[in-house]
Amino acid sequence: MSPSRSFSSLLLLASALLLLVPACVNRPGGGGGGGGGDDDDLPPTDDDDAGDDDDAVEVPCDGASDEGDEAEPNNDPADATEFSAGGDLTVTGSIDECANDGAEWTGAADWITNDWVDCNESGTVSLTWTGADDLDLRVWSSPAMGETDLLGNFSTTDPGADGGNIAVDGGVWFEVLCWEGTPGTEWTLTVTF
Repeated sequence: MSPSRSFSSLLLLASALLLLVPACVNRPGGGGGGGGGDDDDLPPTDDDDAGDDDDAVEVPCDGASDEGDEAEPNNDPADATEFSAGGDLTVTGSIDECANDGAEWTGAADWITNDWVDCNESGTVSLTWTGADDLDLRVWSSPAMGETDLLGNFSTTDPGADGGNIAVDGGVWFEVLCWEGTPGTEWTLTVTF
């Protein structure tokens, strides 16, 4: 076989391989061996070695508890009262102003934040108060999100209670609002694991 013919054969073989290899590669969203859209951690469908998968191991939030009072001014996320619980959190406060325009809150907001840095567990959050006031709670993983992305509870219960389950994994912001009622209404925010 001449050198030019051998080179041509190798070139043809390389071209054929280039056509076949992409068909065997696991593409995002593709089926087969655990395609990218389902990002599993467990064999046999693990599609990467990242720890950000949908079934990653939960790390308990069993660190030190924290409790205290909100500190004014805390009417926006930049001025949020900061806590450092590694586990349960209890915050007490009072709302300065209750008001709405029929569609949105127009009164004061109380912002609280806590950074659960060493855990990623689901917890129960609740906001309680006494009286006929209509307080509400929104929970954010980032106030820059532009929407309530962890929890939004809006009720008219008397005595009041809002809450639900949230998944914490880092910073969490809590926004306490009052739709209507008496300024100075006292509230208690708790997060338990």
